[in-house]
Amino acid sequence: MASTVPPTPFSSSSESNDHAVEELPVTRKTSLVLSDIGGSDRREVRLHFLHSVPILDLSILFFIDASAPLATLPSVLEDLVYHVTYARNRAGGTRYVGVVLNKQDLLSPAGDREKEYQSASLNDRATVVERIKEEVHKVMAQVMKAPLLDAREDTMRWEVLDGKKDGISAKTGVGVKDVFDTVARAVFGVEKTGLLGVVTGGLLETITGGPPSGLG
Repeated sequence: MASTVPPTPFSSSSESNDHAVEELPVTRKTSLVLSDIGGSDRREVRLHFLHSVPILDLSILFFIDASAPLATLPSVLEDLVYHVTYARNRAGGTRYVGVVLNKQDLLSPAGDREKEYQSASLNDRATVVERIKEEVHKVMAQVMKAPLLDAREDTMRWEVLDGKKDGISAKTGVGVKDVFDTVARAVFGVEKTGLLGVVTGGLLETITGGPPSGLG
């Protein structure tokens, strides 16, 4: 999850309740705080990250393991719906949700003859990514149609980040800078940042492994 705070003199890295936390300066007046909460249960997310900081701008990066069997996707999307629904209705709202399709390096490129025996239609990257995007759009459309619990205006933006033709892989680094730049653009209106250069690596390492989905 990402929240905005006034900057401290230096970017910092720390552990909080077993979660990696990074504070990254984006502008002279604002820093972006990234909290890796992958693997947290719903109660922990609700109490410690959504409810406890209602006055801060909050954004969510929800990572989906694109290489996981598609049969696991319904449970992953159930988690996505839960967290985004709660985030929309938190005090202070949520500014941005990015659904990141990670681990695309583990999928076969389209037309890879050496892997045709695995059924390219089920395993090639373009097909899998498109299928996941379709399902994400379906559930997010339902989430966004639901009325908020209070009368305030819903200003939350969301999108699927798939890295386009190059894909996204935290392990190889492909597409990762674009993900961070997208968050900065959505939250601050900043077109280009040096965020990736100051991320210490702890957050990227956790994204590389772990379950088929997770929050960052």
